[in-house]
Amino acid sequence: MKCAVLDDYQQVAMSMTDWTGLADRVDVKVFHTHFENEDELAAAIEDCEIVVIMRERTPFRSGLFKRL
Repeated sequence: MKCAVLDDYQQVAMSMTDWTGLADRVDVKVFHTHFENEDELAAAIEDCEIVVIMRERTPFRSGLFKRL
């Protein structure tokens, strides 16, 4: 499985919790910059089954859910 962690601009997501329990089952990809463009966001996370939203800055509108 693949997991995307969005908007980790402080680069703390991997150090704030213990991810080792997932290491053999989940590939975690952390994005440190904000996606302003929905097309770029969709392309970046289209293969992820899990999305962790760190901030309220990235809206998940119905159109994005339909695309994914």
